[in-house]
Amino acid sequence: MKKVLSVIFAFVFIITMFSACKNDEVNIEDFEWKLTSVTKLDEKELNISAENVILTAGDGELLLWDKTNSETFNGAYEELLVTDNADDYKIFLDGKEGYINVSKTVYEDKTEEPLLIMTIDGYDLYFHAE
Repeated sequence: MKKVLSVIFAFVFIITMFSACKNDEVNIEDFEWKLTSVTKLDEKELNISAENVILTAGDGELLLWDKTNSETFNGAYEELLVTDNADDYKIFLDGKEGYINVSKTVYEDKTEEPLLIMTIDGYDLYFHAE
């Protein structure tokens, strides 16, 4: 009986340790994300006006909103991997599958800024926290 209790205690302890490793510094749901640049894989930055495109997330749902023309794209996300430094998500947006990475960019002067990178349909979209 003691061995069974020891195994159960060890299992609960390990699960508690791993759940405590969640990246609490920045999360996809923490901010309204503003699109700052778009690149096509293997090409230079595209000349796309991104100043009015916003991404929000909550409860597994994504909303990409172009404030210029009020066009919206709805989607969903699911958590794939959480580490001390970043969170990775699988997304489904406008019928396409992609990925999001949320982390903090640390600059030379030691300042930090939340960054969200979406990779979908051959494009990388870079968002900064609002």
